[in-house]
This record gives sequence, C-alpha cells and structure tokens, in this order.
Amino acid sequence: GSGGWLLNQAKDGYGNLYGCDPFIEEDIYYGDRIYIKKCDISGMDGKFDLIRFGDSFEHITNPLETLECVKKLLKENGKCEIHIPVFPNTAWVEFGVNWYQLDAPRHIFLPSERSMGYLCEKCGLEIEEVIYNSTPSQFLVSYIYTLGIPFKKIEELINSVLVWNGDVVETFEKVSEESNKRRFGDHAIFNIVHK
Repeated sequence: GSGGWLLNQAKDGYGNLYGCDPFIEEDIYYGDRIYIKKCDISGMDGKFDLIRFGDSFEHITNPLETLECVKKLLKENGKCEIHIPVFPNTAWVEFGVNWYQLDAPRHIFLPSERSMGYLCEKCGLEIEEVIYNSTPSQFLVSYIYTLGIPFKKIEELINSVLVWNGDVVETFEKVSEESNKRRFGDHAIFNIVHK
C-alpha cells in the first residue's frame, strides 16, 4: 500500500524503512527514511531485521516462493511477522461460505497453523510464536453477509445503532476471546524466525 504502517514506525523514530507493492502506480519516497518500491518481495534487495506482512500474505499467489524470498532477505536472527486470516476457525463453523474472510477472489491463500509450519520448514524458517487475535468482526461481518449485503455497505451497518445492541457485540467479543484462547479464531499473527 502507501506505507501507513511504515509512516507510524518513522514517527516512533525508526529509519531505513522499506516497503514493496506491485500494484502502486510508481515508487513512493517519504523523505530519506521511507522508500516503497513498485515490485513484489522478489524485487527487493538487502538484509532486513524485520519483514512484515500486514494482512497481505493472503493475497499472494506464490506463498512458498514468497517465504523463500523472506529467508533470503532476513538478517541472521531477523524476524518475519505475518498477520493473516486462518482456517479452520469458529466463524467458518458458524457461517460456512458466508465467513467474510473467504473474500474470494481477493484472498487466495488462507492457511492453517499446520500449513504455515510446513511452508516455513520447507524454506528453513521456523515459527517462533502464533498469536490468535480475532475480533468480533469475524461474526458481525459474516452475519451481514448472510443477509446478502455487500461489503461496501458493511461499515455503515456495523456503525448503525439500529443493527447492533451492546449485548450482541459483547457476546461476539466473548466468543472471539474464547476462540483465540482455543487457537480457533479466524485471524493470527505468525512470528517467524530465520533458523
């Protein structure tokens, strides 16, 4: 994207910040500290302390090759952080094809914890930690899909007091917390290290 996460890191004092996105119109420069290159990860050079995929890995058609690039680009003891929807999960059990994270055709790769472990192992990477961080949106948005309402209208509905009362949201929050504790939420952060 346009580098929102990198801009926040720069505000916190970090420098030498790089990003890549094959779909931006042209390379983006924010002064001398942030550079976003119009390419995918295979077009990046250098060695990095941290590589982060913020809800973007699920849009990649070649996850194995992408993780091979991660291995090549990470410094020894470097880390990769992948924020991604995961399968199976409580929202899928409840809503099936209306689980909003299916998001076809935009979401191409929806891994399980086991499949991510397999891919990392093939590349010489190791999953250090998996943090499940699902939110009530896994249920709120999926429920709205069951009503046949398109994604573009969802934000308006979620913010509407006519649709949700406090009890409904509180219930979804509790179920999300429980799902995360059971490692059965619909979203996770994979913290991956260079072996």
